[in-house]
Amino acid sequence: MYTFENETIPRTLPVLESVQLQPWFTTSILDQGLQLLRKKKIEGFYSLRNAAGALIEKMAVVALQFDTNAKLHQGFIFRNRYCSLCHL
Repeated sequence: MYTFENETIPRTLPVLESVQLQPWFTTSILDQGLQLLRKKKIEGFYSLRNAAGALIEKMAVVALQFDTNAKLHQGFIFRNRYCSLCHL
């Protein structure tokens, strides 16, 4: 999401992103993810069409696959997900 220097990453997650992700993640989890970004723990972030993935500290993998869903205001749901840190 952010490819800027560490100093330009916001202190709190922007409201729009927070609202979009709240059906799936608590504010605490979103804050933890932002801290990983701020501390430069996420060493690679990849996205392609309806999927995104990240490598965290060269040891943990996170992958999300999305599907469209008109019933949610976000317009998407997670079809598949995997996180070696949180065991999703």
